[in-house]
Amino acid sequence: MFDDLREQADSPFADDEPYYDFEEDEELVLPPRQPEERILGMTAAQRLVIAAMVLMMTCLLSVFCLMIAGKIALPLP
Repeated sequence: MFDDLREQADSPFADDEPYYDFEEDEELVLPPRQPEERILGMTAAQRLVIAAMVLMMTCLLSVFCLMIAGKIALPLP
C-alpha cells in the first residue's frame, strides 16, 4: 500500500506538464478577436455618461414643472 503511494508521489503531476508542446519554430496562433458589442456605437463609459445626463435633465424638468404648477415653492426669506 505504501509502495503505491511512494510511486504516485514520485510520478509527475498532470499540472506539471505543459498545456502546449510547441517546437521552437512553431508560433502560437490565436483565434481572431470578436469585435466588441457596442450599442449605438458607444462604449460602456459613454453610455453611462449619457444615462446620467438624461437622469439629471429629467429631475430638473420635473422640479420646474412642479414649480410652475404651484405644487412646490422655493423657501425664500
